[in-house]
Amino acid sequence: MSQKTDSYAPTKAVNRIALLDIFRGFALLGIFVVNIRYMSSSVNHPEAFIWMKEGVWNQIADWILSNFFNSKFFPIFSFLFGVGFGMQINKMEEKGNFSKSFFLRRYFYLMLFGLIHLLLLWGGDVLMLYSIAGFIVLMVRKVKVRYVLIAAVLILLCPLYGHIFGALNKILASYDYKTLSENNNYIYTDILTINLSGTFKDFLKFRLYEYSVYFRNVEYFPTLIALIFIGYSAGRYKFYNKIPESLKKLTPVAVIALPLVIIFRIYYNSLDHLPTDNYKLYVIIIKLRIVSNIAQSFLYLYLISLLYEKRILTKIIEPLAYAGRMSLTNYIMQSVVGLILFNGAFFALYGKLGLAWLEVIVICSYISLIIGSMIWFSKFRYGPLEWIWRDLTYKTSLKFIKNGINNSKS
Repeated sequence: MSQKTDSYAPTKAVNRIALLDIFRGFALLGIFVVNIRYMSSSVNHPEAFIWMKEGVWNQIADWILSNFFNSKFFPIFSFLFGVGFGMQINKMEEKGNFSKSFFLRRYFYLMLFGLIHLLLLWGGDVLMLYSIAGFIVLMVRKVKVRYVLIAAVLILLCPLYGHIFGALNKILASYDYKTLSENNNYIYTDILTINLSGTFKDFLKFRLYEYSVYFRNVEYFPTLIALIFIGYSAGRYKFYNKIPESLKKLTPVAVIALPLVIIFRIYYNSLDHLPTDNYKLYVIIIKLRIVSNIAQSFLYLYLISLLYEKRILTKIIEPLAYAGRMSLTNYIMQSVVGLILFNGAFFALYGKLGLAWLEVIVICSYISLIIGSMIWFSKFRYGPLEWIWRDLTYKTSLKFIKNGINNSKS
């Protein structure tokens, strides 16, 4: 292998930071818990699938989802994506060989994975959004980290996204295009027919339509960028080398944040509807909800870190690292599971299960993913998609099989 490729070598398993992989594995679980609902129903037409909440067990599942999962795990994954970016840049800069083309390749291929995922598996792909975010973060590499953090806070709290969205809708309407907020005229029976017996063309059209939810949710991408900026800053500050010290410093913050999150959650759940007639109050509540969800996400990470450092529940926590080490593969595998369970060409369970049964499926599937990941890493160095991604990014062939004869380079 050339010296250039050596300098860009991926992190070896022995040098990985276990807690970060545990975080990734934990985030994957939470994302699956949320996503399976929309793999088996329409994210753009939740009212058509309101029956999924009916019954005692489904109501309990809905309450758990609303208070502990919805919008609580994509912040973790976004933060960790930024952390990984910051760590890679640190590694390159310390060796004096930063390569912009390396990151351009890395996020181009991530976008390609996302496009294939979207077209063939599920309309809820986030990989393309992460790749776009990666390009954005690359542009601020030379900006001082404290300014990136300030930018993250400003992006997060900016109250103007609704106005920008409205202006874009007016521009589209003036050219006789559909506005970003308009839905197609899908009805419940149409949605079921497409997913259970539709043609690939119909299925693809509907999948792209479901993907449009990201563009109609004016707060989603700005929040994602802000969290990636925060994670990038944390990575640049090398917080992962100071976790015990960070826990001590963050304990007072966690003690204050916990009751505030609970109070806001109780208040928000008491609202029959958001006050859309009072725009300022509406924006304040939306921003408080976003900040509360992010705070709750970081409280999860704080608790996991504390348990890990104190060696409590390690038999439950540590296996998450195996899933986290192949997070790209397992993220895609979740969609494969969804396709097999809900598509009409396979088990055809789309629109047939309540929330409680869906979460039972998630638990069983995720345990299987962890066991599968553990077996996989007993024989291989990387997850399959991670290996392909690394080979494409590093422009070389990396050793794949453990302790075996392999013509690939190390």
